[in-house]
Amino acid sequence: MRAKTLTNISWLMSERVCKALFIFITTIYLARTLDKDDFGAFSYARSMLMFLGSFVYLGMSGLLVREFVTHKDRENVIFGTSLFLKLIFALIGYVLILGWSFFFYQSRMDLIFIATLPIIFLPFETLDLYFQSKIENRFTAYSRFPHL
Repeated sequence: MRAKTLTNISWLMSERVCKALFIFITTIYLARTLDKDDFGAFSYARSMLMFLGSFVYLGMSGLLVREFVTHKDRENVIFGTSLFLKLIFALIGYVLILGWSFFFYQSRMDLIFIATLPIIFLPFETLDLYFQSKIENRFTAYSRFPHL
């Protein structure tokens, strides 16, 4: 049991470190290659992504883990329903970001379009929550990586 706990902790820590390094290196690269106006638009798009991304989670993280643990016979229904709801909210958030940016940052729409694309991957956090309920943190680390 102790070895499994240490393995799970090491998977979670390695995922966090890799994610932080990737974001750090990417941000430095973008800061050097983009001019100040483009980097400002990129930072704006990322902040809008983080703000609207919080609505995609719907506050269901802890609730879903508990539901996966207590209702093992209904895992597929719970998984499908939560994924569908989160996907709908992600698409609404993406359309809101693009609509807002169209009126205020029309000259930088290509950059904002690309910078906010990761909001589409946020609903797949449901897979992460499923693996958390099974205490399989190796798969949790794998499922978190695509939505950096």
